[in-house]
Amino acid sequence: MSRYRKIDPRIWNDAKFNGLTDDAKLAFFMLLTHPGMTALGAMRATLPGLAAEMRWTAEAFGEAFREVSEKGMAEHDENACLVALPNFLKYNPPESPNVIKAWASSVDMLPECSLKTLVLQRCRDFANGMTEGFRKAFAEVFPKTMPNQEQEQEQEQEQEKSFSSSLRSELPAAGDAGSVPRPPTDIGQKRAEKEQRLAQVTDDAVQAYNAALGKPHGLLVAVSPTIGRDKRQQQVKRCIALARQIAAAKYQVDRIPAELWSDYFAECAADPFRNGTGPYAAPHENWRPDFEFLTRPAEMLKVFDRASSDEAAEVG
Repeated sequence: MSRYRKIDPRIWNDAKFNGLTDDAKLAFFMLLTHPGMTALGAMRATLPGLAAEMRWTAEAFGEAFREVSEKGMAEHDENACLVALPNFLKYNPPESPNVIKAWASSVDMLPECSLKTLVLQRCRDFANGMTEGFRKAFAEVFPKTMPNQEQEQEQEQEQEKSFSSSLRSELPAAGDAGSVPRPPTDIGQKRAEKEQRLAQVTDDAVQAYNAALGKPHGLLVAVSPTIGRDKRQQQVKRCIALARQIAAAKYQVDRIPAELWSDYFAECAADPFRNGTGPYAAPHENWRPDFEFLTRPAEMLKVFDRASSDEAAEVG
């Protein structure tokens, strides 16, 4: 647990925070300063339990938390009993590499789930954005706690082996007339293949978004498949790791199929908050979600968890 927390006074200038009701503001401060909140910005908790601590009804706290969650200021995995604050590290960064090493004790306190993986990915990205000492500390303490990164590397290695094997079977044996050298599998080639995969996934995401939510099919601003393409790819790239997890869990494939995006944006289209129907509270009554908002990992995780819970309820 982190004994001290930092609260930036500029929070009172933040539009998202000021758009919350007083109850939601208090609920957010409660989460931020909760004794159980770890230095990773996540803790094991249930909403009814937090409501009891506040001496609120579960319904009142749930409504306040929903406001905070819809602003992207908090996340919750109900089944795993995990609550996380996406921007926690931004305002409570590790002050030394030793603090990062101490994160290891917090990891074991968090229940296993996709949200925990997302929390660890944020920690890794935050550490990678700091000086070498912080990066080395994270690599030393967390060499095996990033399954998505390891899985991606293993998949790329297997794909490379498969590609090389199939190509060699079609080439003449060494010494045969007309034989040609084996194709190079250097870093440049791997990078090109990875960029090609990202481009295809981006195309699939944009097409699915426009079909389900973009005008004239929906109420949201449509996305151009060509203008601003580099920006769209960067937006999609943020959620690649999570999308791969969902693909493995829901579709039993080791790639990201176009079907994933169609199903995801169909779920968004059925949600008034995400399809532009609203209503949206003042002073953000004119705000509407867009492609960038809906391709945030936190948003994808919320929609996936809700859809999975609904499916489980129907089966039950």
